[in-house]
Order: sequence, then C-alpha cells, then structure tokens
Amino acid sequence: MIDEVEIPQDKNISIEGNRIIVSNDKITLEKTYPIRRIHIKKQENKIKILPIEKTAKNKAIIGTFASHIKNMLKGVEEEFEYKLKVCSSHFPMSVKVQGNELSVSNFIGSKNIRKITIPQGINIEIQKDIITVKSHEIEKAGNFASKIESLTRLSKKDRRIFQDGIYMIEKNKRKIQ
Repeated sequence: MIDEVEIPQDKNISIEGNRIIVSNDKITLEKTYPIRRIHIKKQENKIKILPIEKTAKNKAIIGTFASHIKNMLKGVEEEFEYKLKVCSSHFPMSVKVQGNELSVSNFIGSKNIRKITIPQGINIEIQKDIITVKSHEIEKAGNFASKIESLTRLSKKDRRIFQDGIYMIEKNKRKIQ
C-alpha cells in the first residue's frame, strides 16, 4: 500500500507541511495534499507516499497523489497541450483573445459575445479554426479547455443537426476518437 515515485536528478522536490513543491531552473509547481489521509516523505532519490490508515479510500488517494506528483515532474519539463476545433456550419463563428479574455462571437447567430477569463499560467494560441491551450499544470490546462468547450454547449437542440460549437480534438498529443 506504499507508492514510490522516483525523482530525476535535474529536478528539486521539497516537502513543507502539507505542500509538495517541484521545481527546476525555470519553473516551480506546488500542490497541497490531504494531511489527514496520507503522509509523504522524501528518501534519497524517491518520494514515498504512505497511508495513515490502511483503507480502500486511502489506497485510492495514494495512487491519485502519486499520479499528481508524476504530472508535476513532467510539467516542469514541458507544457501540457490541449487542442480544440471551432466548428461552425450554420453561422461563421469567431474566436479572439483580448487581453486576459477569450471571446466567442456570432455563435449560432447570437448578438451577445460569450467571454471567459484566462487564468494565469495558461497560454492560448489560435490558428484559423484550432485553439491550442498550453500550461505546465495539467489540471489548469484541462479545466480551461473543458470550460471553452462548455462555453458553446447547446441545450434543447439536436446535436446531429446543430453541430456548431468548440470541441476538444487532442489531449497531450493524443487524438480523441
């Protein structure tokens, strides 16, 4: 029930209270963990995640947090990337980045502009009908990509006919089927 994560030599990991901090020369990522359920300690070039009590729930938390640490180690090295496609069959929709806001105009011929604030640490690139969301934190990138997708979600319409919207097509260089 103990999970171990090996630390690469070029990365620094420190544990302060219930926070774990992963960094390299340029980037620092931080995450808090549930102090009541698990205990994390650093031994030489490994991080050990131990349960406080041996229960099924704590076992799941250990596996989840080991994945979080692996994603943090990968995140300080490279950015996580999500790609979305703008599909507009009925009305030409336009997507723009203005300052720290992403705006979608003329969605299904609507006059009101749909806006969403871009959180810090996220880079957005728009090339024709492809939106690329990049971040060193996988949770931030994934959450923001899903918020963009839900910004143009249609309700009470047949999705086979009204296929307008913004849809996720790629997660971390893996195509979505």
